[in-house]
Amino acid sequence: MNSARDKFVESLHGLTRLDGMHMLKTNSPSFESVQSMDPYFKGMIEINDLDEFRGKYILYLEAIGMLKNV
Repeated sequence: MNSARDKFVESLHGLTRLDGMHMLKTNSPSFESVQSMDPYFKGMIEINDLDEFRGKYILYLEAIGMLKNV
């Protein structure tokens, strides 16, 4: 398990998966450039820590009633 994608997938181990991935080519590696290119991301925040992401994802699953025993 070396790639960033593999690490992301492993960080969600044991959780219901509601994620989807797509790629965008922007003029800059910043998240702001992604937000400028795709309005879907305008209200989103950038999370770079997988443990923090997992914690927020668990809260989200709980809020929508989809959290299984973790």
